[in-house]
Amino acid sequence: VVVNAEARPIEVTIVYLSDESFVEDYKKTLHTSAVTIDHPDLTELYQPVNVKLQMSNGDSVETIGHMVAQTPEGMAIAMEFDPAQRAILKKTAGL
Repeated sequence: VVVNAEARPIEVTIVYLSDESFVEDYKKTLHTSAVTIDHPDLTELYQPVNVKLQMSNGDSVETIGHMVAQTPEGMAIAMEFDPAQRAILKKTAGL
């Protein structure tokens, strides 16, 4: 995970080095358009976030999100995926 907290909106890039790590995240929360990231610069609720998911095969999906809740695991970010992006994520997860 790479966070550029100096950018407005904040930029978050999640790089998946393996298909397995993406599938694990997809099954956990990405299928509901959410992700939780433990990073010291992600602390302020309701801030917009530009999110880029970089897959191990080189494909990527970019969207906007918002920091919606501080959890014990980190900041929960809700993301806005359009139908085409959801299809890409589902296909990449092999589902």
